[in-house]
Amino acid sequence: MNFRKKTIKRCTFLGYFLVLFFLVSMLFLSACDGGDIVPILPDITFFEANPSNITEGNNATLSWSVSNATSVYIDHGIGQVNLNDSISVSPDSTTTYTITATNNIGTVTDSVTLTVSEAEEEHLVLQPTNGKEADVIDAYPDDNYGDFEEFWVGYWTDTSRLFRTYIQFDLSSIPAGAVITDASLELYLDEAEGSGSMEIELQKVNSSWQEDSITWNIQPAFSSKVESSSYVGSTDSNDWKVWSNLEQLVQGWNDGSIANYGMFLKAANESSVSVVAKFISSDSNKSNNYYPKLVVDYYLP
Repeated sequence: MNFRKKTIKRCTFLGYFLVLFFLVSMLFLSACDGGDIVPILPDITFFEANPSNITEGNNATLSWSVSNATSVYIDHGIGQVNLNDSISVSPDSTTTYTITATNNIGTVTDSVTLTVSEAEEEHLVLQPTNGKEADVIDAYPDDNYGDFEEFWVGYWTDTSRLFRTYIQFDLSSIPAGAVITDASLELYLDEAEGSGSMEIELQKVNSSWQEDSITWNIQPAFSSKVESSSYVGSTDSNDWKVWSNLEQLVQGWNDGSIANYGMFLKAANESSVSVVAKFISSDSNKSNNYYPKLVVDYYLP
């Protein structure tokens, strides 16, 4: 009896062992044969900004590496991106970027903050003595008026004469690479004559001219686009008139994308205007505090 019991126990143990071995073998063969793999979430290896601190107007590079994701997304307008890539960014202020990696198991995120420091602005007033300005008169089409104490714009009803003015500033004192944030032309109005009021348009000059030879018949080409306007009333006098929002034009002049041939001033409606504005020129014997000036705010990125 004892022998039989021992034999039965041994057979039972052997049976359990064979069953367990069979199950383990099947799992092994299933895995080797391309069976199910344990699912995992996406992995964001790194997400960084280089440099992590910039001055306003400069660029930084966002870089990242992601695995096990079916889609990768970065906020703040960047959108869908590759799993491993980089992109240049230039935010106006400190910004936290978040990367989101997704697959069919779920989503993981990571964030990086790019610190943006405000650039220190410089204020520059270009107001040269013996600057470059000249008016031209339709009644005297071959005469030059580049060295007079005043330059006029508009229509002088007393003598039926139409006036236009050209002005150009030397921008060499603005550093290369400067970012222009504000710019305006300021002219000192000595007096105005006539009736009503006049809108004076400022347009970009498109070809070269000389102060001592420009005439009504020899005028440089100018753009049809009005960059800025200012208004003069027939009773105005002893006042500064300002043409603002010239930063895009001055920026183009300074970075070389626009040739600097100066500015052109004329009445908006030359066929019906009845006002003439008389501005102090840089050839005047008055204090240079009254001379034409180009006021520029800028910063260096």
